[in-house]
Amino acid sequence: MSPAARDLRGRRTTPLAWLATLVLLAVASGWPQASPLQDPAGRGADPQRARRDSARAAPRPGPDPSVRPVPRDTTGQARLQWQVERPRRAASLLQADRSVYRVVDGEAISYYYGNVYLDRDTVVVRADSAHVFRDRDVVRLFDNVRLRHLETRIASDWAEYRRDLGEADLRGRVRVVEGVALATGRRGELRDDLQLLRLFEDAILVTPDYNVRADTLVRDRRLEYGEAFGDVRIMDPDGGSLVTGRHALFAADGSWAEVDRDPALVTADGEGGAPIQSVAERMRFYRREERAVMTDSVVIAQGRLRAHADTAISYGQERMILRGAPRLEQGRRSRMYGEEIEFFYRDGELRRVILLGEARMEDTEPESLAALYRGLPDLDVIEGDSITVHFRDGRIERTDVVGNASSVYVPLETGDEIAYNEVAGDTLVLRFERQRVREVEVRGNMSGIYRFARVAAMRGEVAPLPDAAALDSLRAVSDSLHAAGDTTAAASLRRRVAAAAVRLAAAAVRDTSAAAAVADTAVADTGAAADTLLAGVTAPADSLAAVAAASDTLDFTAHAEQVV
Repeated sequence: MSPAARDLRGRRTTPLAWLATLVLLAVASGWPQASPLQDPAGRGADPQRARRDSARAAPRPGPDPSVRPVPRDTTGQARLQWQVERPRRAASLLQADRSVYRVVDGEAISYYYGNVYLDRDTVVVRADSAHVFRDRDVVRLFDNVRLRHLETRIASDWAEYRRDLGEADLRGRVRVVEGVALATGRRGELRDDLQLLRLFEDAILVTPDYNVRADTLVRDRRLEYGEAFGDVRIMDPDGGSLVTGRHALFAADGSWAEVDRDPALVTADGEGGAPIQSVAERMRFYRREERAVMTDSVVIAQGRLRAHADTAISYGQERMILRGAPRLEQGRRSRMYGEEIEFFYRDGELRRVILLGEARMEDTEPESLAALYRGLPDLDVIEGDSITVHFRDGRIERTDVVGNASSVYVPLETGDEIAYNEVAGDTLVLRFERQRVREVEVRGNMSGIYRFARVAAMRGEVAPLPDAAALDSLRAVSDSLHAAGDTTAAASLRRRVAAAAVRLAAAAVRDTSAAAAVADTAVADTGAAADTLLAGVTAPADSLAAVAAASDTLDFTAHAEQVV
């Protein structure tokens, strides 16, 4: 018996001590691997427990050598393989000069510094630094941010890219370049898988065809146009015209633009020409055609001219058409109407206006006389199928009336008589001087009536009558004017001769029937010469002032005489 056995026999030991002793003996004696301690089934143990223990003891598979482990802290050129469940491209790349990885509030964040480069899907990004939030698939970029998506190039001071949503927010000096177009703003955003772009705060779009400035610019790649909101301004590249409004649409290819909220157009025409200012409910501009269409409540003003219409169409800076109850006003005095009014410009100045269809011109200058003389027309009127008005230095120079032409004209130089002319014919040509009719020429199927009344007769006074010598003198002047070719001036004088002869004959002959016969003879002899009519006789100093001093108006109709 060994000393250890004798010692154990003589002592009182605990079960734990016995277990320790057995283990020591087993190690010392070199027990085989298949011992009762290792294989309890050999002593009748539970076989299911044996299988579980065997499975636990089996070697586990090692790591997949095809998956590269992510380093936790690196210096120098750091690279990261982004693993996604369904990658859109075969691989994505993020690299920088230096990277640091941290866990902040339970969220893993990667910090990249210096020459950050990200290539993911269809987006390539560069920046000075970036923060990558892996769990949220979000990248924040700082300083000198440059983003490329398909044909779009974007630059900003700060950006946040959310890949899973296809969104990005941009801040600070945002610049977007697409083709030949450049857009800028203080803030921006990309939405709908980067298809929708919005620029905010002093947004500007510059294209070869036009420039747009607004509070907000919107460009959707899926549409053929963009939108502008807020304080919208659209300007030609050469600065020739400016359109303002509250909302605008503009074609992606620059072919057209439209302002549909409070539009207003200002066009500077030529050197020294007064600007044209236009307002309407809607304006649409076609760049290639140099055509502008304004609709609903159109008002166009230039200098003393103001036009109103339902629709206005402008062709460049040389031609404009008004349709839909158009009318043209020159100051407070003159008005023009027609089914269509057409304007022609040269070097920024209005040169010609054509009134088509039931054309009519009105002038309210005779109102002052009509207020004094009852029955006197209060308007100068020109009517015809078409009227062409020629301008020089902003004033009417000549008016041509064609087709069913007629005119009613009240001379303001009254003299000792008040009168007005009615003329009709196929064509009328009126020449103006100092905004007043100087000469009227009638062509084809002419007819006319000259109505006049002596101021003295209307006031109840007896006017002195011209003698025979004065009449002969007037006839001589009339004949000389005929010889010189001035038919209108000659007709005017001969008309006055006829009127004077009538009054002289009536006064000289006491018998009423004889006086009437002499008057008819005189009118027949001299009134036939009035083929054309001229308005305008120099007024004596005591003409209108004396009449204006009268308290009551005078009856023109009751005292009027006429020459046909």
